[in-house]
Amino acid sequence: MFYRITKYNPKFRDEYGGYTVDEWIDYSCIGYTYNGKVFTREEYEIVENKYVTVITTAFRSSGVTTLFINQLTKHYYNPKEPNSDEDAPRCPDNIVTIIERGWIKTVEDLEEISKAILLGYIWAELTSPYYILNITFGYDYYMYVETMDEKVIQAIIQNLPEGMYIDGIDDYKMK
Repeated sequence: MFYRITKYNPKFRDEYGGYTVDEWIDYSCIGYTYNGKVFTREEYEIVENKYVTVITTAFRSSGVTTLFINQLTKHYYNPKEPNSDEDAPRCPDNIVTIIERGWIKTVEDLEEISKAILLGYIWAELTSPYYILNITFGYDYYMYVETMDEKVIQAIIQNLPEGMYIDGIDDYKMK
């Protein structure tokens, strides 16, 4: 099953699924005004941590011990790479180390890579062996969790932070 998990409240979608509220879509929106209020780094980090909570819940409940970093796209400057864009942001060394290794085995590494993806340093698909768990990220702060294991989605539902939503889940399952 494929689930879209977002910060966007489904009650503000139109009949075509479009989101009707003017809202921030990524880290670069900090400092801009939305609905009469300046979006701050603190507000960003609160929501970022909610996404990380969902990701780590999925990882822990799946029983997998490794996630591979697949389809990596880098959006940061790395002086060790000959064609790296000097104007791009510098990615923290610990993230580069995890990327170079190509896999994640600890919750701490998963948190760091997830934040790097959400911040836009990289884009990657996080995939377990045998595709028990697959986590991908879309534009505008959408996240997708793919799993055939019902206990993973139930764990996410039970631990879903306030202000996070799972598209496609009936309301009765959310209680």
